[in-house]
Amino acid sequence: MGLLDRLKSNKNNKDFFEWLDLLLKNDLRSEINAIIFNLYEDTDNKWSME
Repeated sequence: MGLLDRLKSNKNNKDFFEWLDLLLKNDLRSEINAIIFNLYEDTDNKWSME
């Protein structure tokens, strides 16, 4: 299982991935240049994002 799959399987991230999937399925407004979020390795070899 890859990192993205592990993040998606975490129920705490469900809202984030639903939002991201919806956003990426549609065209972004022309004034949006980037979507940025912070992905980092947390304690006990777990991954978190902001």
